[in-house]
Amino acid sequence: MPISDPEPLLQVTGLSASYGNIRVLNGIDLTVGAGEIVALLGPNGAGKSTLLKAMMGLVPTTQGSVSLDGFPLTGRATWDMASLGLALIPEGRMVFRDMTVEENLAMGAFPKPHRAALGRNLERVFGLFPKLKERRRQFAGSLSGGESQMLAMGRGLMSEPRLLLIDEPSLGLAPVIVREIFDILRGLKAQGVTIVLVEQNTHMALGLADGVYLMRAGRVILAERAAAVDLDHLHDLYFAREGAAGIAE
Repeated sequence: MPISDPEPLLQVTGLSASYGNIRVLNGIDLTVGAGEIVALLGPNGAGKSTLLKAMMGLVPTTQGSVSLDGFPLTGRATWDMASLGLALIPEGRMVFRDMTVEENLAMGAFPKPHRAALGRNLERVFGLFPKLKERRRQFAGSLSGGESQMLAMGRGLMSEPRLLLIDEPSLGLAPVIVREIFDILRGLKAQGVTIVLVEQNTHMALGLADGVYLMRAGRVILAERAAAVDLDHLHDLYFAREGAAGIAE
């Protein structure tokens, strides 16, 4: 169910993945055009985070392919992905608590191709997240939840990714901080950053995204341009209030 350009930046085709004998992804098709934000929605257990991890090589795939601008990523090692243009901002932030803010950001530029641009990218991140500049010498473990999320996002940007995968950035944050995070995402979009966004807040995600994919039980059941989404229909599918006849093929 392609919803992006004929030659998208990201192309996921027929992707399946399992944890042991448990199939988690079942033939996922997904496309993302350059400079787009695509929202990946669905209830807990739908397979959204697993899909991001499969793209990054953190979960082995059993079928299908992933390519970035036509270059195959399937089967590549996770530690190669930063150099190939991907960065994952994981659910739960996962910052290095005993390192400073600046040291955490420097870790995002650890791959050799990105080290020369460390200073320039630090200034870019501090421009996007002024609070991080104020706290650059603080240990990451002393940050608030919102600041930790900003740090995780900034660290992801330090490798100048062509594609940014963001998993649940609003999770556990106060509404005012959620709005701030989404304002930052709008700024990244304005800069042409391509993003796949996993998000539970459907209203916020729809207001930001160019395209929307809804997952349930490891399958894509709806794929549309965000402007064409019927929110009531989306919620019916999201909460399984609609029978199989209403599920997009």
